[in-house]
Amino acid sequence: MTIRIQFAAFATGLTFLFAAAPAASETPAYIQLEAHSGPDTAVFSAERFGERIEGMAGYRTAQGRWFAVVVGPFEDEAAANAARQSLQAQRLIPSDAFVATRDAYGDRFWPEAVAAVPPAADPAPEAAPEVVAVDPAGADATAGVAEPQA
Repeated sequence: MTIRIQFAAFATGLTFLFAAAPAASETPAYIQLEAHSGPDTAVFSAERFGERIEGMAGYRTAQGRWFAVVVGPFEDEAAANAARQSLQAQRLIPSDAFVATRDAYGDRFWPEAVAAVPPAADPAPEAAPEVVAVDPAGADATAGVAEPQA
């Protein structure tokens, strides 16, 4: 009788744990390629990887001591793992790259957010192209023609 009660309590506890965990699709995941102690080296690394891989970003770690170079976000850990394996097979990322969820990171430091620039109200008209007529006799047909004033 005691065994059944303990098993039921254990099974109920597992059910509670799985019910409380968010669905995988609700947790974005990233592939962490590197971590650096300073932002300058992390930005340099992210730009270098960004020449070959789209979706590069830089985040401070959740503890705030390191600057992580990541690819993502991916929909979930399974998608990130599939991408990690593919990128590693192509030798585009380090063999020790790993998948982490968004809660492993703090603020993004790269690329910096670009402020929206409002369009100019009335763009300046473009200057008309200069037309040069050539006299078949070799004389410049524009000789003596006054230049337009700006």
